[in-house]
Amino acid sequence: MLSLFPFASFRVFVFPHSPLILRLVLWYNTSVMDTRPPVRALHCSDFHLDSHSRENGLNVLRSLTTLERSLGVDVILLAGDVFDSTRQPTRFVDEVTEFFASFRAPIVAIPGNHDVVYDHRDPTSLLFSRLSNRSVYLCSPGGQTVVAADGRLRVWGRGMPEHSPTNDPLANLEAMEVNGTWNIVLAHGELEPNRGGVAHSSPINLRDHGPALGNVDYVALGHCHFPRQAEYDGTIMRYSGAATNVGGAGTVTCVELSGEDGLTIMSFRVEQ
Repeated sequence: MLSLFPFASFRVFVFPHSPLILRLVLWYNTSVMDTRPPVRALHCSDFHLDSHSRENGLNVLRSLTTLERSLGVDVILLAGDVFDSTRQPTRFVDEVTEFFASFRAPIVAIPGNHDVVYDHRDPTSLLFSRLSNRSVYLCSPGGQTVVAADGRLRVWGRGMPEHSPTNDPLANLEAMEVNGTWNIVLAHGELEPNRGGVAHSSPINLRDHGPALGNVDYVALGHCHFPRQAEYDGTIMRYSGAATNVGGAGTVTCVELSGEDGLTIMSFRVEQ
């Protein structure tokens, strides 16, 4: 069963050494305590970086490096649409690469619909090829799984061969193992695809993947530019919102998975 809820609890924190953190929203999902070691991930999506709005995009990346270090995250999850288009000047891609290379945590990423024509020549593929020892770009149409955070986290994601109503972002997702790691799925597409009677491209039909989602602790979503959260049979899924405020909310999400506290979700508004 799919349910949507905006807030379960709200707190405000001040981080004196991190000027970009304006607001912190917490959600709690209580669960049976287990012995898995904790993991903290920074979930971002929909940067839509473009050379025509260069300063804004680079300011966001500069702010995120501060946020990432202040939170001490174990991994950064990018749920698609790093660049706004596949036509970006080499110099701008170089500048973006420098910022991504400065992140202390490794990166796990998937392509979004703005990366739909991805090969070694497009800016997103070029970016992650340059970060090969610091990142994993899950772009296989068949889906891929990677283990991160020193073996504490398993992440599944797939490429986007096309952005159309027939493209299923969760295609080929199989039930993930339960062997001492946390399980996260990355997906870029439209949750509730039939809302309003409109057929959306890259629809995420949760009922088609109920059994496979059973062992998933969190679904990190991209494509929607404003933060939104849902629950399906105990699995929490969330859009972090667009990281830049060019057509979006300018927000990112920090997810903490702990056997003692369950799932904690923190939403940050990013200084632009």
